[in-house]
Amino acid sequence: MVTLLVGTTLALAAGVAAGIPLRNDLGNMSMAIDTSSSLARRYFNQGLRFTSTFKFDYAAESQLAALDEDPACAMCEWGLALAYGQNLNDALVMSLEPWFLANEPLAFQAVQRAKALLLSAESEAERSRGGEEGGEEEEEEEEDAGAATSAHGSGDEEDAPDSRRGGGESSTRPSPSSSTAMRRRDLALVSALSLKFVATLEEYESHFVDGLPASLNQAYAEAMADAAARSEEEGWPDHPIVLLLAADAWMNISPWDYWETPSVMRPNARKARTLLEDAMLLDPDNPWAIHFYTHLMEVGAEAGAAVAPAQRLEYLVPGAPHLQHMQSHVEFRTGRWHDASEANLRAVALPDSDASYPDHNMDMLMWALGVEGRRTESGNIGRRLTAYSTARVLAGVAAPLIPPERFLAQEPLHLCAFADWEGVLALAPPPDRAEFPVAAYHFARSFAFANAKDWDSYRREQGLITAGVEIMESRTEYYGVYNAAELTRILDLLSRAEGLRGGIHGTSAGTTPGDVATGATPPGAAAAGPEELELLRQAVEMQDALGYDEPPQLPVPTRLFLAAALLRGVDSGVGGVGIEGGVDGSGGGDGDTATATAPVSVAAPPTLTTPTTTAAAAVAVEEAEAVLLEVDAEYPGMGRTLLGLWRCREALGKHDEALALRERFLASWGPYSEVWLEDSAHVGGVLGGGDGGGGGSGGGGPVVGAGLDEEGGLHHHAPQGVDGKDYHVLAGLTVAAAALSLSAFLLAAARRRSGGGCGGGVFRALLPRGPGGSGAGAEAVSIVVPGGGQGRRGRGRSDKGNGTGGHGYRAIGEGSGDDGSVVQIDGGIL
Repeated sequence: MVTLLVGTTLALAAGVAAGIPLRNDLGNMSMAIDTSSSLARRYFNQGLRFTSTFKFDYAAESQLAALDEDPACAMCEWGLALAYGQNLNDALVMSLEPWFLANEPLAFQAVQRAKALLLSAESEAERSRGGEEGGEEEEEEEEDAGAATSAHGSGDEEDAPDSRRGGGESSTRPSPSSSTAMRRRDLALVSALSLKFVATLEEYESHFVDGLPASLNQAYAEAMADAAARSEEEGWPDHPIVLLLAADAWMNISPWDYWETPSVMRPNARKARTLLEDAMLLDPDNPWAIHFYTHLMEVGAEAGAAVAPAQRLEYLVPGAPHLQHMQSHVEFRTGRWHDASEANLRAVALPDSDASYPDHNMDMLMWALGVEGRRTESGNIGRRLTAYSTARVLAGVAAPLIPPERFLAQEPLHLCAFADWEGVLALAPPPDRAEFPVAAYHFARSFAFANAKDWDSYRREQGLITAGVEIMESRTEYYGVYNAAELTRILDLLSRAEGLRGGIHGTSAGTTPGDVATGATPPGAAAAGPEELELLRQAVEMQDALGYDEPPQLPVPTRLFLAAALLRGVDSGVGGVGIEGGVDGSGGGDGDTATATAPVSVAAPPTLTTPTTTAAAAVAVEEAEAVLLEVDAEYPGMGRTLLGLWRCREALGKHDEALALRERFLASWGPYSEVWLEDSAHVGGVLGGGDGGGGGSGGGGPVVGAGLDEEGGLHHHAPQGVDGKDYHVLAGLTVAAAALSLSAFLLAAARRRSGGGCGGGVFRALLPRGPGGSGAGAEAVSIVVPGGGQGRRGRGRSDKGNGTGGHGYRAIGEGSGDDGSVVQIDGGIL
């Protein structure tokens, strides 16, 4: 999880506010401890739950509250050491910021107090036993201590069943008393953790190798491996928790570097996987084990193994934003983009103060929304993230893993990805001290001016990015593992390539600007030249060198820019694809055709020409296909990628494969997108809209129509109406193939209509009139899908009325090439 912001353990020694509340929304994972105070036990288990969610400041406060209730609680001191000490996120930055190491001596002190309390209790027990052979007193101690709580009982009861699930003792020997087993477990856990910490900062830093306290981590991992084996053999309580703690120890040997290749785990990671899978076999709903397992698996080829467990976190720990969002880590890697969006929507709906990393949740949400084409929601979250990050930058917050500057850069980058040039130019510049967000700000503006062909303004913005590269070179140490200097170089390369795409070589100073607000005068379809391709190949190479990040460093990966450039000028017969225009379906009643308003085009679609079959073109297509397959292997099922692959297969004459990719594209991009794509890297325009059926507002703006109302700037997408969207597909194949696409569109419309009214929409297919699109022109067909239906209340939204639009549909010929013939079907009902 390379992009998580750390720093929540900062200055925890300051103490705990009086009256820290006990929560009932963190699940019920519990661990048996020896204390006579039920309140101390409850605070201890709450502290463990917060530790399992990486909310380490709340975890420490809970353990300190437990110690207020029972100062002799050894395991509460152990839990405090866990909260203070190194964790998977801290491990990446231990050597970067001295203030971050300040908590390590506190962990040492806590674990030493825990050890002393356990040894004192053991000595007292020995004196009490006085050499007696019986075990009666041990059994009485078990009752007095409250017994072992179930791993998934409430954790607050005085008595509960033992938490050990499976792994029972051998039938050939008697079971040791639970209190004896618990004392052995506690001493083993405390002794192991004591190997991880040292008394002073100077001594701690002396153990560093490549930024990690390698010898200390190794000693702890080996001790925990021994503890896990003894737990199985001796029947310790809470065996799954012992196993997951041992797994965590092995993961910290190489934090966030668990895979040698996508299919081969590192030896320490293999040990961690075995331990976690054993823990989940015994306790399938242990959220701590699921959390670690999700991170262990997300980068590898087997990420799908973690999807089902991770999705259970939604119900297991409803009050933890970090665990609400956690499933998206593996959903990104398995192409479950809508699920990822919804998981992060749940996370950001919870209070930021409860979130371990609220900016990370918003960042992941924007990325997932971008993949789905959900422009409005992405913009809303972008504004919220900018406000949150700006406040942290101005307050001087220094977080060594990922600083607030990283998140402050996201709004301009995502607005650029959506081609929202009006939004880009309306942005206020970031604070001067935030050098990387300043570079991202100028990057987005350079794209806006390139698309408007305002070359004087473009040159000014592009020059400021180049200047930012030199500024950022001196700040790499501040940004920790997030190499903002290299990212600024990548932005510089992409901006220069965009100028070439727009035709800057054919211009001079003083060129008249185009219309930025509407995105008029889109770049032409001239083939990319060698200079542009070289810039983009350099950008790909540089992004590869940055390594894994989550979400990926840029909302449109550099490979998609390269693929789009390679395919430009190689006509596959596909053309621009996505959503365009809209239909007012409000004018008629049952049986009427909605003919009063023709589709309103936001950007003229490309014209089909004869597919290029030259050897050079074939080489370009094959390179583009290879580049796109690399993207799809890492982040499957993105609409932008599928569009590019569809075009490649069609250009190479693989029509059946192209048809299958087109259907995947429609399923990925169609259900929620508010924009249409010009190519894999560039949005071509925003949908228009008519008056949707029920629950919508009409008027031609984005996100109108039935069944979609705002609440707090977020949309929870229960099934909904068609929303006035014009699903524009330039098929480039056959009438039969277009009919298949139409059927997919109508199915999606019907599915979405079940949750709301059906706004007017258009399905448009541009069909070649000859083999392979050759010479005979093209026939354009549009099919108007009616408005109508009743809006229903959806989850998290209010019902805003009913409406009935036209209930007929008809196809409208648009004329391209030889024939603009009209095909009309009247009276059909969706």
